[in-house]
Amino acid sequence: MNQAIKEGIGRRIRQAREERGLTREEFCGTEEELTVRQLQRIELGKSQPSLLKLDYIAGVLNVDLTALLAGDGMLLPDSYFRMKYRLFKIPSYSDPQRLDEKIELIETIYDHYFSLLPEEELFTLDLLDNIFDYLRKGQRPAAEDSFAEAFKELLLKPRYSLNDLLLAKFYLIQHHSGAYNKALVQKMETRALKQEISGDDYYNLELINFFSDLSALYTSHAEYPKLDVPVKRMHDLIRETRQDSMIPLTLMFEAKYYIYVKQCRNKAEELYNAAVWLAESFDDVLLKTKLIHERKEDRV
Repeated sequence: MNQAIKEGIGRRIRQAREERGLTREEFCGTEEELTVRQLQRIELGKSQPSLLKLDYIAGVLNVDLTALLAGDGMLLPDSYFRMKYRLFKIPSYSDPQRLDEKIELIETIYDHYFSLLPEEELFTLDLLDNIFDYLRKGQRPAAEDSFAEAFKELLLKPRYSLNDLLLAKFYLIQHHSGAYNKALVQKMETRALKQEISGDDYYNLELINFFSDLSALYTSHAEYPKLDVPVKRMHDLIRETRQDSMIPLTLMFEAKYYIYVKQCRNKAEELYNAAVWLAESFDDVLLKTKLIHERKEDRV
């Protein structure tokens, strides 16, 4: 986004805020979604707002998002949002072909929309690219090194953004094998448990995915008693957000908890059967195959 576009958006936001008689402090309220400093920088054209923040600002001002963007050529075509949907909503389950498709999709987005995207949106793509590439090849610098500054902030923030969740995901998947910093992961889990659902569907999905990746980490290290909390939170979030596609994996982790902690294989078998049935209902062959493999490994 060039400087003229940023200044135009900032000018319209400030004008609309002042017309409503709101100070920046009143506008930002608790500052959970937007801080006074962030708003000031946006209004002065010094900061590039993300689409999520623009949507929040439009909601507070009670105006359509296009009213803030009008005349600046920032409106993205539907094709971009369709590609973004595929990046988030179609799971890979570490399947090489799906991962290759997602990596190629990110390259296409860079080729066509790089100059139009806000910084936070570009950071999202960078994180996804690193995640998919790591899952595909297993070779990437550690998350805490690749994104050192953002990672430090992650451990201090009371409220996580979509990118914070993706950064946490990157760390978790890199430590499914080998030692991990238990105090650090515990801090992440504690923070994540305090996060609430938002109006952003992708955020809600990644919040559930955080607990799924956390459960996968605990499973890979045979720390089965630790599955209880993330599994319960996943169930709660799925009920609140209707992200039903996440139910089968949640049931799989719950089954493992019943096998290795509760010593109840009958209950675990029921959970696995329900998970496989749902995967069939969703017509998700990859997920069904994964569940059957896990059930076989667990000898249920």
